[in-house]
Amino acid sequence: MIATLADNSIQSQVLALACRLERCPDRALEWYRHGAIREFGGRSAAQMVRCGEGQRVLGFLEAIAAGERG
Repeated sequence: MIATLADNSIQSQVLALACRLERCPDRALEWYRHGAIREFGGRSAAQMVRCGEGQRVLGFLEAIAAGERG
């Protein structure tokens, strides 16, 4: 149960940051669910969060927000 709550929190953080970057909630959600992230072996953000690697996705998105990635 605790891991699930933590995953939900990370999921919310990832989605919030994705929405801030994308500005279209529907597109951000589509990216979260299905967008293949090359840096993570083609896995989606949702897959990463489910595997307990949501912090890596947050770091990835934060780097984009800071202009460190394209």
